[in-house]
Amino acid sequence: MNYNVLQSNKELRAQARGQLRGMWGQMFLAFFLFSVITTLPYSIAPYYAQYGKIKTGQEKVSANINSIIENRSQETSLPAHSGLTSKDENTPENESISADEIGLISDGLYSSNQSSFPKLMVTMIIILVLFIIGILISGPFNLGLTGLFLKRIRGEATAVKNIFDGFKCFAPSALLGIFMMVFIVLWCLLLLVPGIIKGLSYSMSYFIMNDNPEIKPLEVLKRSKDMMKGQKWKLFKLYLSFIGWFFLALLPMVIIYAVIPDPASNFTAWVLLEILSLPLIGFFLVAPYVWLSVANFYENLKMKARNAG
Repeated sequence: MNYNVLQSNKELRAQARGQLRGMWGQMFLAFFLFSVITTLPYSIAPYYAQYGKIKTGQEKVSANINSIIENRSQETSLPAHSGLTSKDENTPENESISADEIGLISDGLYSSNQSSFPKLMVTMIIILVLFIIGILISGPFNLGLTGLFLKRIRGEATAVKNIFDGFKCFAPSALLGIFMMVFIVLWCLLLLVPGIIKGLSYSMSYFIMNDNPEIKPLEVLKRSKDMMKGQKWKLFKLYLSFIGWFFLALLPMVIIYAVIPDPASNFTAWVLLEILSLPLIGFFLVAPYVWLSVANFYENLKMKARNAG
């Protein structure tokens, strides 16, 4: 690569394809593990909230009502059908509820009110902890994945386990991820476009931290902003150049969700679709191509600035 001039996006993509030869399997597996692990807390949280076995006094209410229905069915020699009994000559037009039956239902309702709130709080705490874990591990894994792709374009030995290298700088990389998320979200609250621009400004942050692990997170963001001055549009066009690949990657998702429209209704389907992200298989194949192209973009900017200096 000629580092004295900026390479075109076409050249950056061509270099990435060359660097992927013989490495597609490793890069695919690395990105697959990265995606599964970093999204796991966010996948578990909604499933736990909606389908977890959180037993409350409401179950006692249902049990007591079913008991009343069964007793009445036996008294009238009629079978119970989901809480409905047929009217005949043995069933009064306006049959009243006995005091004992009222007591049974009230007992269940009291238990529900007494037990639901603390269990709801426990559920909310568990979900909050899962989201915090997801936020904290995002930075280290992004740093590790970035390091893997930089090793590849620099001709160094790579291994799937490199995605865990970011945990050697856990605190700085976690803080970097949090700062990036907060700043980008705040800019997006103004308008979407400023948020996108800010995201492009910070896009070199993990690359810079990988090469300069001693730098503080906020300084990393500042250096990324400086590096991307006048280069944001070029990087944006590089991302846009993959749009055809991403549409192609959508096909497995469309087909799978057409076959299984409600994955959460079945645990096995939920694991395959939500935990292992099977519908995203196409993206896992395209993502290494994109990341290597962006890694070449960073290396090109870095080396050009160094040679110019």
